[in-house]
Amino acid sequence: MSQKDTSITLIENTFIREPYCVHCKQWTRNLTTHDCPIKHIVTVDGPLRGIVDRLYNLGIQPAEATYDLNCFDFNVYCVKIHIPLNQQLNCEVLGDLPAGWYYGWDEETDKICMLGYLDFECYVGARAKERVRAVARKFEKFLSKKDPAAVKAMLLLTGV
Repeated sequence: MSQKDTSITLIENTFIREPYCVHCKQWTRNLTTHDCPIKHIVTVDGPLRGIVDRLYNLGIQPAEATYDLNCFDFNVYCVKIHIPLNQQLNCEVLGDLPAGWYYGWDEETDKICMLGYLDFECYVGARAKERVRAVARKFEKFLSKKDPAAVKAMLLLTGV
């Protein structure tokens, strides 16, 4: 395993929030020495990197991808994932989303401004982080089944 692979695995397994370049697929702590334009940098929680990569490949640029573990009781958490988008979408270009996932609409523009996930179950302790990984993997599989050319064409036709 290369040092690059090791650092990616380390970041994703420790739930660190870091700047990530969707263009060259690298974690970029020092933005002043990174060669890619800043428009490709996204703040990402480690386990959500795969979602960010797949959205970017589909022509959808996330502004960030983060999760929250809302604590309702001592050591009991509810999982929420937020993926604000750099460009608002005119329609649901990904079709129906998996259970728990939703399109967030901007009330002023009546356009999609984010993708989100809200888990209606609560998890104790470390199981909450395991749930974040499981939800991320399932959404990655969903996105992997989408045809990039078809999604990009839909974006073009709807004026994004």
